[in-house]
Amino acid sequence: MRKATFEVIENPILVNTSGLQALTQSGRPLAIKIGELAGAKVQIGRSVRWNREKVESYLNKISTSA
Repeated sequence: MRKATFEVIENPILVNTSGLQALTQSGRPLAIKIGELAGAKVQIGRSVRWNREKVESYLNKISTSA
């Protein structure tokens, strides 16, 4: 079986869990919790991806402005 190839794009619609960790600047458990609270989980077969826009929107909603 060949390894999937893809182009790296600047603002992807979906990110993997590692991308979610980078996006939230947090560890794996917290990143997954944030993604689930945002309702951003997309499961395709056994593969899990996260909707970047939903996560960003959720974080903007819960953030407090000082």
